[in-house]
Amino acid sequence: MTMAEDYREEDSPSSFQRWIIPALILSILLHAGLLYWARLTPVVKSEKEVYEKVVPRTFRIERAQIDEELLKPEPAEKKQVAMAPDAVKLPDEAPAFEKMMSQNPGQPAAPKIDQQILSEKPTAAATTMERTLAEAQKNGTQSALEDPKALQQALLNEKPAGGAAVSDLLAPDTLTGRSIAKTGAEAGRNAPGFSNLDSLLAQTGPLTAETAPILMPTDLLFGYNESDLRPESLASLEKLGELIRRNPQAVFQIEGHSDTFGSDSYNMDLSQRRADSVKAWLIARMNIPADRVTAQGFGKTRLIVPGGSIEEQQINRRVEIVIRTK
Repeated sequence: MTMAEDYREEDSPSSFQRWIIPALILSILLHAGLLYWARLTPVVKSEKEVYEKVVPRTFRIERAQIDEELLKPEPAEKKQVAMAPDAVKLPDEAPAFEKMMSQNPGQPAAPKIDQQILSEKPTAAATTMERTLAEAQKNGTQSALEDPKALQQALLNEKPAGGAAVSDLLAPDTLTGRSIAKTGAEAGRNAPGFSNLDSLLAQTGPLTAETAPILMPTDLLFGYNESDLRPESLASLEKLGELIRRNPQAVFQIEGHSDTFGSDSYNMDLSQRRADSVKAWLIARMNIPADRVTAQGFGKTRLIVPGGSIEEQQINRRVEIVIRTK
């Protein structure tokens, strides 16, 4: 290649330069078309309704109406001045009292201070004893007047219609029911063919099957036709519980018996309930094991006295403690 040809190549335009003018013309035409489209297309204005559609509000604030009277300052409170109370005029007591006394002339006047109020000594009314002596003097019974103590003793020894002395009726044993318990205890202690509870506690050796049954009259333990234990029976039951504790090799059978009054079924049930009451008390209060004591009622099947009054059949109403060795 010659130098002339190289020079021509350097003077000819490049391929990039040839596209500049067509690209510029195309850009002008494109922008002109875009401008023409923008003029023909309406643009929606950003109004309140459009904004709420695009960006919804989470809450709305409404305009509050405030009463103008509430905004006015409160007037200052007036200070209250305490009024002095009116003077009260009290009535004159002396003229009023004199006027009242003049209206009641029959009322006696008060005694003077320098005079004695008590002019006579007080007298006591005649006692019952004195009245009795006065009556005796009128009737001519001089012996009673000569010895008042004899009259008092005679009044105490006087018996009522029932035949019992007054001192017997007022005895503590009669009022509390201890006489019944005392009678029952004596009957159980003196009955032949039975063991005495105090004697068994006093002996040193163990009990055997040959030991006679222990008699406990139900008049000592229960009320008549009742199965609840008397308070007077607790001492005897405690002795029985102590005897059971001392003889662990023996089993004690509690047998209930009744008199002839009442039907067979009633007496059988009553005697069983009484035996159960004694057993339950020993287990609950003396902590006796249940297998150490048994209870059985026999009613009126084992009478000691065949008949008679309630007092005569007292021995029939009994609880026997039968001792059985293991």
